[in-house]
Amino acid sequence: TLLHVINEILDFSKIESGKLLIDCHPFNPLIELSQASKFFMITAKEKSIHYLAYIDPNLPQCMNADLVRIKQIMFNFLSNAFKFTPEGKTVYVNIKYKDDCLSVSVEDEGIGLEPTALAKIFNVFEQADSSTTRKYGGTGLGLVISKKLTELMGGDIWCESTEGVGSTFHFTAQLSKQQDEI
Repeated sequence: TLLHVINEILDFSKIESGKLLIDCHPFNPLIELSQASKFFMITAKEKSIHYLAYIDPNLPQCMNADLVRIKQIMFNFLSNAFKFTPEGKTVYVNIKYKDDCLSVSVEDEGIGLEPTALAKIFNVFEQADSSTTRKYGGTGLGLVISKKLTELMGGDIWCESTEGVGSTFHFTAQLSKQQDEI
């Protein structure tokens, strides 16, 4: 946990100083994003949460992007979804690609956010409220970093949420497909 916090602070510092670069390489999105989403299957089982993932089978065979940063955003979304979703509820992942745009959404049946909290969740060191921080932990940096990374990849990030019902976090990234297959 401490290493994760330190890495978040370092990433945030690099982003704020303009030193974090997006490092694009070719990858097979179907394989890589499937593996990334499967990473949380153990967490789902341990917490008795239903976990469903849809990955568009029509994704290109090869894309050029910073896979590490895409996975980082996905992991931030999924970590939050599992953190705030109670036993017996469901977390959904939906990954699509259209018109050179990768679209990822993570929906949970967790605690949700009230409108005032929703308005500030992408701000530095902001969380829903202090009681949430005490109960669930976290630094308030994960979503800020995700927002900055999304912007660096020419995409967008947003959240839809209803208190007591759940939240859906979305991000898009402009990615070019490659002609070569991996």
